[in-house]
Amino acid sequence: MDREIDYLLAKADLANYTDNFKQIGVAKVEHFLDVDDETLEKDIGLTKIQTRRLRRFFAQIQDESKQRGASSEGIY
Repeated sequence: MDREIDYLLAKADLANYTDNFKQIGVAKVEHFLDVDDETLEKDIGLTKIQTRRLRRFFAQIQDESKQRGASSEGIY
């Protein structure tokens, strides 16, 4: 599993759900885009609050990734 997934789940205080995400085929952070809220709640076992928290931290990680990409473009 991708290290960024471990980071995301730990940051959202959801690391205990790592195996559940593996079971549904989430292997990279980008795969979260394919997982709807119903799957998070019914298949993964998250509550609505946990689902919102995960979405919030996912958006933050995407922003951080974009910022890293933009700052590295200026190097060349």
